[in-house]
Amino acid sequence: YGIACWAVNRRALDRRHGMRTGLEDVTVLPDGSPARDNADLVAAAVAMIRSHPDV
Repeated sequence: YGIACWAVNRRALDRRHGMRTGLEDVTVLPDGSPARDNADLVAAAVAMIRSHPDV
């Protein structure tokens, strides 16, 4: 868990799988800063999806 969740999510996108996020899984953003709430985590996940070359 922790920041490693972002690497797992990136790998899931690379393999065209779904991904999930929430404070029950990770409490930090991809840059290591603390997430204030689930909305911060969802915004980071959306940014990751939009920046992925295959999406």
